[in-house]
Order: sequence, then structure tokens, then C-alpha cells
Amino acid sequence: MHKHSKALTSFDIFAITNELQDKLVGARVKKIYQKKDTFYFILTKEGNYTLVIGANKIYLTNYKEKFPLEPGNFCMLLRKSLAGARLESITQHGLDRIVELKFIRPKNSEIRYIIAELFADGNLILLNEKFGIIAPLRRQEWKARTIREKLPYIYPPETADLRELNFEEFSKIFSEINSDLVRTLASNFGMGGIYAEEVCSRANVQKDKKNSGLSRTELEKIYSEAKNLFKEAMEKPHPVQIIQNSEAIAVSPIKLRQFQETEIKSFNSFGEACDEFFVKEEIEQVSAKEEKLKEKYERIIGRQRKNLAEIGKNLNIWKEEADKLSALRDFKAAAQLYDKIKKMRKKIPGVQKAIQKTTEKFSSVKSEEKLPVKKEVKERKWFDKFRNFETSDGFLVVCGKDATTNELLIKKNTEKNDIVFHADIQGAPFCVIKTGVRQVSDSSLSEVAQISASYSKAWQRNLGAIDVYWVKPEQLSKTAPAGEYVAHGAFAVHGKKNYFYKVPLEIAVGIGKNFNVIAGAVNPVKNRTVAYAVIIPGDEKSKELAEKIKGSWLRKVSKEDAEAIKSISLEEIQRCIPAGKGRLKE
Repeated sequence: MHKHSKALTSFDIFAITNELQDKLVGARVKKIYQKKDTFYFILTKEGNYTLVIGANKIYLTNYKEKFPLEPGNFCMLLRKSLAGARLESITQHGLDRIVELKFIRPKNSEIRYIIAELFADGNLILLNEKFGIIAPLRRQEWKARTIREKLPYIYPPETADLRELNFEEFSKIFSEINSDLVRTLASNFGMGGIYAEEVCSRANVQKDKKNSGLSRTELEKIYSEAKNLFKEAMEKPHPVQIIQNSEAIAVSPIKLRQFQETEIKSFNSFGEACDEFFVKEEIEQVSAKEEKLKEKYERIIGRQRKNLAEIGKNLNIWKEEADKLSALRDFKAAAQLYDKIKKMRKKIPGVQKAIQKTTEKFSSVKSEEKLPVKKEVKERKWFDKFRNFETSDGFLVVCGKDATTNELLIKKNTEKNDIVFHADIQGAPFCVIKTGVRQVSDSSLSEVAQISASYSKAWQRNLGAIDVYWVKPEQLSKTAPAGEYVAHGAFAVHGKKNYFYKVPLEIAVGIGKNFNVIAGAVNPVKNRTVAYAVIIPGDEKSKELAEKIKGSWLRKVSKEDAEAIKSISLEEIQRCIPAGKGRLKE
């Protein structure tokens, strides 16, 4: 079995971009970091994602990295150009090792593109809406195209796209190439060696058979099996790493028949398999550097010890010579030699100290590069896609964020024993108490009324209080009275509404015992946090208000807790602020 190069093939990129589309389209750019020639795009969409783009790789990582304090010029340009931009699409160009990311900037609706060329030394290129090059990571020049500022971006010559070719077109390419089967599939169709061999294995055709010797039947088998790889990756993915001698030598989005007798490790997604694969490579590279450093220190220690041994040997020789000169009464020559011995002996502690220092460095040698550390993956629950809270009595409260989540919450996630709250104003979320079979106390009902009021349009209008009602799920329907229309996210309410009148608008935002940000009605937040602040409607923007909330916490906690609180991002606090504005309650 040959060792597979640690780079993604065109087929791998086909599989990974399909995964990334589902997860990332609609996400916004939060931050961009650079580590050597690899870029880390921190994207937010109901949680944070870290997209890694390097010379031969693109995938989501679940590892924390230590980034240089000073980003490069190109990284700074990306930050400036894409801050807050929405990722509209992420696609593979044809069947090439090129990924195109399209962003729209929120302030002025400007379109920006990132082209990730994932071959050779790789390149990242920032383009404007007309596909003109704003700046590349590195300037490059070939016979057919040049990558440089202010030039139009031109794709490299395209690889034949197996997905688009009919059999006659496929067959014609083979007839024009004087090579063998596996090389043609790997190079001319961009499949890479591992998948080219897989196609040959599945078609039961010798991989080294010359193109000129292939029969039509054999070519039809090859064509069919090559197509099947793409179908399998889309419809029946089974991401794996292929293990040889305890080392992952390849990743694949599907199980490969040619390695059916080989150890494999399965993953939930191809991205996870890539993440482990490339991080392991990075760790191996750092370990190799550490080994080189150790070898260097071993050589230094060897020279230092040899030097110390030479000093000892010379001292013995000089002592014998000096003693002989004294016996021969050549006192002047003997005195000179004794002085030389004395000076040399003074050097011994310095050499010994140097050996000790080098030995200490050797025993604790570490590369200057920081290894990536795996993040704790918090298991996402069904209600994480909604706003969710907890009452003083421990009831889960789930609220919509917009028309789509309102609709989803009521249609798919509300059961007959639940209680549904709504503020008596257009543009309010549904808030559902998940009761199970328990009786809900008046205090919990009152707390949910406060949440429902505060996250409604009433907050945006700077109202101090508003009426809120609750109903049972069976009282809601999409059937409106004659002549009326029920909009997306809205429901018609039938029967009696149970009102809470003049509910004050206020939300508590606190820091939990595990240093997680908690929001909700005042009483439950007060009881579950080490510090909290109460906010009410106002005109302060969310960032300034988040800073004040954080400052309020820091004034109320111990020095040890303050250190942990300082690391909490303002964005986490901002997400809790209704309508993106408000003020601290005095």
C-alpha cells in the first residue's frame, strides 16, 4: 500500500464543500486569523464555527489554536474587507481543487469573493464583485494566467468533470492520452491516486493497463464506477481514516474496497475525519521539530562534556610537568605552569554550569509553536436553535426568535400539555413552557410573562409595560377568520386568553457558576448566578450596554472570578439584549 499524501483531492473537496454548504451558508464573519499560510475564519451562525483554509486543505476544526499576536498584512485586509459579511455560498469550481466563497457585506451590500486554490503551495485570493483581484496571499505567474492586484481573476485550465461527461466524451479522452488507466484517472480527471485505484478495483480492471488496450466494456465499467463514487459520497457517505502501523495515511468520505482488509476509523462527518487527520499532521511536524531541538542540545552537551574532559586531562599533564620542573629547581618555569593550572581550574565551574543549563533545556525542550487543543464539544439540544430559559421552578421555557422559529416552535416542538405565551402586540415571539405532566406555579407563569413581554416589539418601542396572555396549544391554528390572513410565524388564537396585565419589561443578564452567560426573568437569574445586572428598554447600543453589564459583574465578584469573566466575549452578552439596545436599570 502506498502512502497517501496529506492533501485533499478534487473528490475530497467535492465531498467537503457539500458538507460545508449545509453548515455555513448564512453564517457571518466574526474574525479571521492567520498562522503561517493557513487561515482560520471564525464564522457565527447559531454558534461559532472555525473554517480552516490552507495550501491543500479546507475543513471545520474543533481545535483551539494559538495565533500570532500580529497578523500579516493580507490577514488584516481580509478582516477589513469581510468584517460582519454574510457567507452566501461556498462551492467547488468544477471538479478542480478550487473553492469559491461568496460574501455580502451588510453595510453596503458589496459582494466579495475568496478563491481558495488548494493545490501546489496554495493561494488565497480576495476578489471584488466583478471578479477583479483586490489582493492575493501571494503573487503568481504562469503561462496562461497571472495572479496579481488589479488584474481579472482567471481560473486555471479546467480538469475534465466526470459528473458532466457522457460516456462518449469520457471514452474520447482516454483515446487521446498515451498513458495507463490509473494515471489517466488520477491526473486527467483530477481524482488523485487513491480514488483512481478505487475505481479500478471496483471495476475489476488492472490499474496499469494501457489506455490503448482498454475494451469498450472495460471503459463502460470504469465510467460507471467513477460516477458511483460521487453518488455514494452524496447519498451514502461513510467518512473514514485509513490506518496503517497506527498512523492515519488517508481520509475518505466513503469506505474504500481496496482497503477493506485494512484498519479504518469511522467519523460522523468527513469534516471531522479531515480535522483529526490534518491536526495529527501538525502535531507530528511540531514533534519532529522538538526531536531536532533535542538532537541539537545533545550535540552541544557532548561538546561541553568533551571540553570538560580535555580540561581535566590537561590539568593532570600540566601538574606532572610543573612538579618535575620544581624537582629540577626550575622554579620560574614551574611557577608559570602552576599559574596556568590555576587559571584553567577557574574555568571548570563555568563549563559545569553551562552543561547543567543545556541539560535542563534538553529535558524540557519544547517547540516555540503551540499545539492545537481540542475544544469541548457541547452537545446541542433541540431547543438550542431557539431562545431558551429556565424558571425558578426548573421549567424549560423555549421562545421563537423570528417568524421562522415561531412557526417551527409551535408546529413541531409544542405538545398538548404545554403553555403558550404571547405579548399582546404584533411582532412578539411565542414562548412555550414545557410542562411535562407538572403543575406550573403562579411564579413561573409570571416569569414567563416577563420574558414574553421583554423580547417583543414593545422593547424596541421603549414601552415600560405591556399586557401578555397565555393559551393552550390547541387554541392556536393557521386558520384565520373569513377575510383575514395568517402570516408566516403567526397563528390565529381561538377561545379564552388568560391575561397578565401591565407586565414590566426587564431582563436580567447574569454570569453562572460555570461562567456561562444566563438571561431571563429577574428571580431565576438572580438565584442561578454569581453576579447579574437588570436591563430595561433604552437607546444604548448593545455593545456599549454589554460593556456596562460586564463591568457591573466585575464590581460584584472576587478577583479569581473576575479573571474568568474578563475572557467572556461581549457578543455572548449582546445576544441576550432584546432588540439590540436598552439600558441598565438603576
